[in-house]
Amino acid sequence: IELKALQSCSIGNGTVEGNGSFPLILGQCDHVSISNAVLKNGYSADDGGCISLSLVKYVSVVNTTFLSCTANWRGGGIFLAVTDPLTLVISNVAFRDINIVGKSISEVGRDGVGSEGR
Repeated sequence: IELKALQSCSIGNGTVEGNGSFPLILGQCDHVSISNAVLKNGYSADDGGCISLSLVKYVSVVNTTFLSCTANWRGGGIFLAVTDPLTLVISNVAFRDINIVGKSISEVGRDGVGSEGR
């Protein structure tokens, strides 16, 4: 799913599945809401194997599983290039089989989430 300079982006009540060769959600969105979802088999040669978003101000991820997401740089599961201020709501989220190639777990965090900005 490619997002282009949207104000609000929502994904819910379903599965977004790739074939392991592209990010599942990519683009610009300032208000992101993901709930009751499964995101699986995403890949990025750069940042954000399952989700790679920029210009983010608000993110809510609830009751969601990230499965088999890989990035070569940052954010195996999620990468966010944020703007100030950022509001982040995370509840009941699972990260399984998250891979970051070329970075150690201590450099990006144990949860598979990378970010830049602020």
